[in-house]
Amino acid sequence: MRGKFIVFEGGNGSGKTTQIRLFNKYLVKKGVPVISTHGFGTKFGQIIKKIYLQFENNALTPFTEALLLCSTRSQLIDKLIIPSLKNGYIVLCDRFNLSILAYYCCGLDLSVETLSFILQSATRNLRPDLTILLDIDPVIALGRIHQRDRFERLPLEFHAKVRDGFLKLVLKDNKTIIISAEGSIDQIQLKIRDIALELIKEAESLV
Repeated sequence: MRGKFIVFEGGNGSGKTTQIRLFNKYLVKKGVPVISTHGFGTKFGQIIKKIYLQFENNALTPFTEALLLCSTRSQLIDKLIIPSLKNGYIVLCDRFNLSILAYYCCGLDLSVETLSFILQSATRNLRPDLTILLDIDPVIALGRIHQRDRFERLPLEFHAKVRDGFLKLVLKDNKTIIISAEGSIDQIQLKIRDIALELIKEAESLV
């Protein structure tokens, strides 16, 4: 049985990490084989993350940064996601390709066509079975963050462009569900369960 690949996307402060943690805990209690990861979720990815975060003040060009992120996705696909799916696991991932496109193409004006082609090649054309986009006003989202990284310190205008980018990029994607992230944590989690459990039941029915 092939497992299912579920990605959580959204801007900084949208609550992705909290919701993945809660959903993972719920699935474990239900006895569902599940693995949670994120865009930097390999040893190689962690090394790239340190490099990625230490450069300030445009030391790296946006395209260079985007290529670094593409390499982390490629390693993640080969070393964790594909093997886990083949073994029947539900794979939950905090950010995947959509975030790179929203931040670097919509936020920093790189070519969507060029970066999409690179990402598709890097990730073997593997698409999530379900993407949950947590949508939130960036003013509210940034107000939740106490210690900001260099991306979170960028102007509000940038974060507004990223939010619009997410919404535009998923307009024609029937495997993406948009959920407002402005409700309570429990309300959002219940919506996620309602949506994702249908997909998981489908996977279990194939056993």
